[in-house]
Amino acid sequence: MCELVEAIEGYHFKRSKAGLFYHYERLGVAETKQFNFNQLQLEHNKIYFVNFRIVNNLGYLSIINTQGVLLDITTPTTGEIHNASKDYLERVDCLSLIPELHRPDWIIQCKGINPNVKNHRLIVDGKGSKAVFNGMEPMTDLLYTRFNTYITANWDGFNDRESGLLGYTIYVGRDVCEDLIHPHHDPQKHFFEKSQWTHTAMIYPIPAPYETLLDGEYYITVRALNEVQYGGPLATTVCHTTPLTVDNSPPLVWEVYDIQYNEDTYNLTAKHNSSDPHSGLDYNDVCLGRTRRDCLEMRWTRFAITPNISLVRFLTDGVPVTVDLRTIGIADSAIIVDKTPPNAGVVMDGPIYGEDLMYTKYPDRICANWLHFYDPESGIGLYLVSVSSVKQINVTDIANLTEYSRKTHEACVELTLENYLEHGHTYYTTVWAFNGAVNQRNVSAISNGVTVDITKPVPGDVVDGNKTEFEDIQNLSESFQVVRDFVTFSNTTESAKWLNFHFEHKDRVKLILKTTNGALNSIINETDGYIVDLTPPKLIYLEMVLFSTKI
Repeated sequence: MCELVEAIEGYHFKRSKAGLFYHYERLGVAETKQFNFNQLQLEHNKIYFVNFRIVNNLGYLSIINTQGVLLDITTPTTGEIHNASKDYLERVDCLSLIPELHRPDWIIQCKGINPNVKNHRLIVDGKGSKAVFNGMEPMTDLLYTRFNTYITANWDGFNDRESGLLGYTIYVGRDVCEDLIHPHHDPQKHFFEKSQWTHTAMIYPIPAPYETLLDGEYYITVRALNEVQYGGPLATTVCHTTPLTVDNSPPLVWEVYDIQYNEDTYNLTAKHNSSDPHSGLDYNDVCLGRTRRDCLEMRWTRFAITPNISLVRFLTDGVPVTVDLRTIGIADSAIIVDKTPPNAGVVMDGPIYGEDLMYTKYPDRICANWLHFYDPESGIGLYLVSVSSVKQINVTDIANLTEYSRKTHEACVELTLENYLEHGHTYYTTVWAFNGAVNQRNVSAISNGVTVDITKPVPGDVVDGNKTEFEDIQNLSESFQVVRDFVTFSNTTESAKWLNFHFEHKDRVKLILKTTNGALNSIINETDGYIVDLTPPKLIYLEMVLFSTKI
C-alpha cells in the first residue's frame, strides 16, 4: 500500500508503518527554512547543535536536531620547534593555501570564509627543530648529497586534534620559504587512505629548467592543512632553514705552504689553505712522493681536518719529496732534504746577461747579472740581491736585499734619492743564492765593481779619407740617406776603410763617428763630407800660338 501525496518528498524522509499501511511521517508539501546566526560567540573545540521545535496546526509537537558541528579555529600543530626566527598567524587567501593545479578537489573547502579568522601560521624553524627534515631517513637531516635529479624530505609531528588533517603540501626553493625549484603540491595524492601516509616525499622529476640541479643549497617547506569543511581549511607552514646541499664538485686547494722538516727529529710540518664552498671538508689524506703522482716516501695517511699537518717520517736525502693531500690538492713544489749549500757562480755588473761592465752612466740605478749558480741536489730556490759601496757581502748601504725568483738572472735595482751613485765611485753587487731544500742553505758572490761615469767622452776630429794631411772636401748636400749603419770598432782604432760600396757619380758622402765610453755614454762627430767624381776632366779646346799654349 502507498500514500498519495501532493508533491515528491525528499529522499531523507522516513516512512512509517501502521499495520499494513505505509505512510510518511509528515503529510502535505515539504517546507524548508534557513536560519543564519552571525552574532554568536562560539568557543573553540566545542560541538554545537541546531535544535528545532515544531508544532502543527493540531497542536502536536516534535523536536528534531542536527548532527552537530565542531568549531575549529586553530591551525594544525607541528613537531618540536626550537629557535624559530619567525612564528606568527596571518590572514591569507584560502586558495593560496591549496595547490590548485595538483589538488583541485580541495578547492571546495574554501567556502563560507570568515574574514576575521587568521587561517595561516608561518614558522621558520631553527637549530634543534624536529618537524621537517631533508632526505628519506625519518627525523634525520640529510645535509649533503651528490644526487641532483631529485629531492627527498620527511616530516613528523603534524596533527590537528579537532578536525584532523586534510593533507600535506611540499615545495622547494633556493632560499628559505621559496618555491623557485618546485611549487607546492601534495606528495601523497596517490594514496587512498590516510593510514597509508608515509610522511615522506620524493620530488621527481623536477620541472624545467631545473631538471638537473646545480651545486648549491636548496630549502624545503612543508605545509599541513586541516579538514575544516566550512570556512576554509586552516594551514601551518614550516620553512626548514637547514639546507640540503647538492655538491658534485671536488674540494678546492688554494695553497700548501710553510713546509718544514727537522733533519734531527724527522718531523715534517706543513700548512694548507683548502675549502669546499658547498659541503665542507671531512678529512685529509696525506702521502709523500718523489713525484706528483706517487707515494713512494709514505703511503696515504688520514688526518683530521685542521689547517696544520704534522708527521714524523725519515726522508731520503737529496730526493724531491712532494706533499700530496688527497681530495684537496698537491703542493706546488716538492720538499728536499739537502744539507749542503749551493755552488757559487759569478756576479757581473751591467744589465746585459753574460757581460761585465766596468762603468755605468746611471746614477739612479745599478744593474747586475749572474750565472753558474747551481745546486745538484735541490736546485736554486731564490736569489737575494744587495748593493754596497765597499766590497763586503754583508754591507747593504746602497740597496737592501731584494728577492728574485730562481728563474731570474739579471736585475736592476732602483735607488732612492739619498742613495744616488756618485761620479767616479765604484759600487758592488752581492747575490745570495738559496737552494730549494726544506731547510734552505745559501751561498753568496760579489761583483768586481762598477765605476760611475756620468760624463760623456771628449770629442776629437774626424775627417774624410785615410791619408795623412788629407785635405777635407766640403759637403754641399743637405739631404741624405744612410748607406751603411754603425759598425763597431775597438777603442784603439784610429781609421776605417770599406771597399764594398757602390757610389754613383756626384754622390755626396758624409761619415758619422759615434764614440762610446765604458759607461755607455756616447757622443757623435760628423765629417763635412765629399763628392764622388767618376769622370775625367773635359777638354774644351786646344789652340796653338806662337808664344803660348792655351788650353
